[in-house]
Amino acid sequence: MFSIGITLNPATILSGTSLSGPVALGALTLVGISMPAAWTAAALTFQVSPDGGATWQELVDNAGAAISITAAAATFIMLIGEASFNWRGINMIQVRSGTVGVPVNQGADRIVNLITRSEML
Repeated sequence: MFSIGITLNPATILSGTSLSGPVALGALTLVGISMPAAWTAAALTFQVSPDGGATWQELVDNAGAAISITAAAATFIMLIGEASFNWRGINMIQVRSGTVGVPVNQGADRIVNLITRSEML
């Protein structure tokens, strides 16, 4: 039997900053991102912690390039197929507005909702 549980995990980026607080994913897999109705235009990049928040690292692909997602206000970004598989095994995550080199501060508090799924066989 295969069951799927969907969870909404808010990542808050405070006004005047570009990085959210940490969000614990644990065994959950990120499958989508729900963007707020108001958003200061910027792509999304991420920091992850394999050890529960003691160490933070930039999330990159196997070629060393930052994982960057184009984002717009009031949209739902579906992470499917290979994109979904790449999000497995992330213990904790922080969402960044912009890139590590060019962060974009948000003009007000923004909640980016991380949609996760748990799979149990």
